[in-house]
Parts: sequence; C-alpha cells; structure tokens
Amino acid sequence: MSVPEIEKKIGISVYSTSTPGIGGTIKEYPEDFQVEEILKDGSMATLHPTAPQKVSGRGKFMTCILVKNGWDTLLVMREIANGLRIHQRRLSVCGIKDTRAITSQFISIKKVPPSHLLKLKIPRMEIYPQSFSRDPMKPDLLLGNRFRIRIRGIEGTPEDILRTASSTLREVEAHGGLPNFFGHQRFGTVRPVTHLVGKSMVKGDFKAAVMTFLTLYSEHESPQAREARRNLCEGGDLQRALQELPRGLTYERIMTEHLIEKEGDFVGALRSLSAKFLRLLVQAYQSYLFNLALTKRIESGHPLNQALPGDFVEALDSQGLRSGEVQKADETNLPELNRGILGGTRELALPTIGYNTTLSDGKGADIERSVLEAEGVEPKEFYLKEMVDVSSPGSYRPALVRPMDVQPPHVEPEESLGRSSLILAFRLMKGSYATLLLREIMKSSDPISANF
Repeated sequence: MSVPEIEKKIGISVYSTSTPGIGGTIKEYPEDFQVEEILKDGSMATLHPTAPQKVSGRGKFMTCILVKNGWDTLLVMREIANGLRIHQRRLSVCGIKDTRAITSQFISIKKVPPSHLLKLKIPRMEIYPQSFSRDPMKPDLLLGNRFRIRIRGIEGTPEDILRTASSTLREVEAHGGLPNFFGHQRFGTVRPVTHLVGKSMVKGDFKAAVMTFLTLYSEHESPQAREARRNLCEGGDLQRALQELPRGLTYERIMTEHLIEKEGDFVGALRSLSAKFLRLLVQAYQSYLFNLALTKRIESGHPLNQALPGDFVEALDSQGLRSGEVQKADETNLPELNRGILGGTRELALPTIGYNTTLSDGKGADIERSVLEAEGVEPKEFYLKEMVDVSSPGSYRPALVRPMDVQPPHVEPEESLGRSSLILAFRLMKGSYATLLLREIMKSSDPISANF
C-alpha cells in the first residue's frame, strides 16, 4: 500500500495494517475533532465545564479550564496574557492541543483573581476558573486525552464502511497497538517545515533556520502566503514582506519585525519567539529522526511488541505511564523483559536523539546510526551553545501506542447521496497522536485534502 509523499517527508513511509482504507476527510468543522484532557488524578477538562460560584482552594495559581475553537495553544495563551496585561510566563498548561479542533484543557494563571477573567474578550475561546493551587499546571500532571472524531464524506455502503473500519481496529489490537510515530501536527501538515528549521538550529545555522521558516513555501498554502514567501526569498525585502505576509502568520511577522529593527540578528529573530516554541522546533527534528528510525525498524521486519538484544525496555507505572526506569535488553534479562511487554507492565522504547542519548546496541543500533549518518548529525549537536535553554538531552519514546477505551464505531448518513460519516471515540496516553489511528483507517492518498 503506497504511502503519500508528504508523509514520507516527515519520516513515515509505512502502514502497520493491511486492510484497505475508507477515505474521507477529518476536521471539516471544528466540532468534528473534539479533545478533552485527562490528568493523572482523574480530573477531566470537559468541553462543557461550569465555573463554581466561589473559587476555592489556596495558592497563587488559579486553575482554569480552557475551551478553545480553532486556536493554536501557544497563540491563545499569548492572547490571554495580553488581555490580562501579564507576561505569558505566568500561564502554564500540561500540553499542546490540536488547532483545527474544539479542545478542552487545564491552564493555570499565576497571581490573577477570577474577576479579571471577565475582562477577556477573545473570540472562539472560553475560560472557566476552577480552584486555586500552590502549583502550576505542568506536563508531569497529564495522563492523556479523550477523543471524539467524525470522518466525513466516505463513499460506500454503511455496512462496508463499518466492516472495513472494524477490520483495521482488530488489526491494531492484534499488533498490540500502532507504531508511535510523531504525527502530522508536529511538523505542520500543509507546510511540513518545523523539523527543517530545527535541524538548522541544531547545526548552528541560525540564518538558515530563520529564512527556512520565513521563505519555504508550500503549494498548499494560500496564494497570498506563497507570494509573500517567494518575494522575500527572491528579493530579501523585509519591509515588503511585512506588508505582504498574512496577519495569520503571527510567528513570521514577529521575526520579520525583529529583522527590520536589527538587521542580520538571526538569533535575536528566533529569540523574539517564546522559548517553548523554539524547543518545539528542536524537538520536531528529534521527532523526524525518531520517525525515520521507527520506519526502518518496521521495514527491517523487527518487532515493535518484543525486544531484541540491545533494545531499550521501559517499565510502566500503575497508570500505564512511562516510569523512567529503562533497561537495555541482553541475553540474561531478555526473557523477563519480554514477559513484561506481553503482560503490559513494560514496553519497547526507542531513543529520541539528544545530547545525552545512549544509542541501542545490536540491530537497533545499526538503524539509529544509519539515520544519523544519512542526516549528517551527531547527538552532541543537540546542545545548542548559542541557545542553551532550547537544547535537548534526548529521551525514550514507546515504539507502540495502544488506543484505549475504544468505543464501537458507528456510521451516520450524510445529506450527500452515497456519502456517510464514521464516528470514533477512544483515549490515548499523553504524547501520542490520534491522527495515527485515523491514517490507518482512512489511508488517504492526499492527507492535506483530508485535513490531516
């Protein structure tokens, strides 16, 4: 089964299931892609929260539920901070949520009373105070996310659609899950560029990083965006670029304004963006390397639900989350580790390359080294001397992701003759992408037209 070229550009060159796809599109409307955040303590940020009459608890952090519609998480945080006239650093979340979706998540705001939230007049966003806490929201508190997704415009009879989708879900279950690729959103579906910018940052070429972000255009962007990027690439006129760049390209406009004020200051142009966003760029390149290595492992026929000598295996805690306890498999502990994987208390983990990364041994090492050699990069380069705070030490990531609480899919007819929608509901642990399951079910030949 052929994988679209745009997915190959982000390191994904395989499917894990053989059932044909059902096609269709996602995210035609924000309500087609709904996400609710779940914390380790069982708290859920529902899409329809209420605010208590009196916000209880003690501490300098006000915990709220943020419901957003079509907003980038970092940009809406910026808008909230501006609306409250505070620095964005006083806002904290557990994770980044999908943009083209309706999502609900927890957010903490430092030293702001609930009454000040009444001042906020931001479209397509609501914020509901819940309680005060001594600690802010942070990634360590996150358990996962619950999804409800509608795939529209599917051809075929409802019976055939349901039969095909159910067959794919059974394959996923039989494999023990899905390959835990980093999904399209990590790189930018319409313009997969974040990993290219991240690579230039890792290599210390900050001019290339900035100019790639500003000028690399995609045929799938709006004509106005393409023209602005092309003109800047060919003419280098920053003043003209600022006039031509669409208002929605917030990050590009911020960097362009900095370069107009301080010509040639490419590190400063990057620094004009938040450190959190810059880390996402470096991490996007790590994600690309991980996807390449995972693809090669699958293509080599090596298992994802079983460790080989030299592989890393990580223990899971009582909630099924990574514990941080990682062992390298050898001939003496391999049977025990594989029993743990089979029993759901451990999982195969692959390195996300960083400056502290230890590579696998054996067959896994051959794959990882071949990826690094092809990219011309070394782990130590992920320590950025000019931007130490966005350096990345590396980590480990599960090779498989297991969809949980999967509800029986159902089909609903659409107004268009012969077309139907498929509705899916499931839960994923933090750090994994719902679109990975959707791409296996849909197997779209054009992920961009399908709104991935």
